[in-house]
Amino acid sequence: MPREYKPTEEATKEGYVQDITGEWLRATPEVMDAKKVFADRLVNEFGYSLGQIQTIEGV
Repeated sequence: MPREYKPTEEATKEGYVQDITGEWLRATPEVMDAKKVFADRLVNEFGYSLGQIQTIEGV
């Protein structure tokens, strides 16, 4: 059963967001509308493990 990600209060630091893997990313439109959304879907809907997910910034 896929693990559901529930952000903690800490996960909403000003200007940053914590993704499903626990990494902190700047809350840019690209991160909020694409990277975070797809990472969450890969884990929750398609059953990928957290070890298979990598989110990076500035590429």
